[in-house]
Amino acid sequence: MNSCVLSFEPDPFSRDPIGFDVTELAATLSAHVEAIAQTLQTISVKDDAATPDTQQSLVVKEGLLQDGVSTLISDAATAAIGGAGLNRLQGFFQLQAGWDGPSSKPLDLSSIETFSNFFSRTRIRPPRLGVFMSAQGNLVANWPDNNNKLIELEFRSTEIDYFFEHSGEEGMVVYGEIGINSLLDKLPTEHAVA
Repeated sequence: MNSCVLSFEPDPFSRDPIGFDVTELAATLSAHVEAIAQTLQTISVKDDAATPDTQQSLVVKEGLLQDGVSTLISDAATAAIGGAGLNRLQGFFQLQAGWDGPSSKPLDLSSIETFSNFFSRTRIRPPRLGVFMSAQGNLVANWPDNNNKLIELEFRSTEIDYFFEHSGEEGMVVYGEIGINSLLDKLPTEHAVA
């Protein structure tokens, strides 16, 4: 970090015409600048620290989930993402806090539950489904529609964020039957029923 040093030499003309002591003002300003510089340094150090692992990610890392992903994801979700997607999902378990910058988080297991239940309830099977992980630790699924425009869903513990490139529409639905039905109504017709 660059530091700023201010120094002021005493000057016989250090008093302004109304009797203000410029040297005293300079010393006060210098002290404030130094305090600000120290605060910025402290903030910089804190920003460089990775977000700590969650209890869920520690459980995964300690190997308490002996069967890995297969015990966490429904058969319907496994069928939707296929073998390659399942392997990719398995790799997300290895990512630790800080994997995508200082504030990125490890995989949130509640996101997997929402993801898994969504595919169980909807039976959507897009032919070119991709699986990703957001910096917040949420699973993201996307696929192109029939016009090669992206459909993207981010699964959080209690909601699903969506983006439809064909219309530019984006939003969020609360996870549950009403939210899923609302989302299905918004999906392009070729993906509304599978």
